Amino acid sequence: MHHVGGKNFIAWITVPLCSRCQEIFHARQRAAGIDLRSTSNPMKRLIRALKMAVLFMWMLLDLVEKEIELLPDNVDVLPANSD
Repeated sequence: MHHVGGKNFIAWITVPLCSRCQEIFHARQRAAGIDLRSTSNPMKRLIRALKMAVLFMWMLLDLVEKEIELLPDNVDVLPANSD
């Protein structure tokens, strides 16, 4: 289970990640320069947690985009609006 917002900031929000995705996520976290050390400043904790959450969402969107790119162009991923 992966702590989306960092275990020092929002420990109760977790998602399952395979070990490879966990490695990729932490490599991106380090590349982004997100500090995961605990701090007594609540605003710094919030900012760090939000950065981690945004990074996770970015990674998730990248993975979904890659899956969509594997589909043939004529496959409609989202159903048409019936309104």
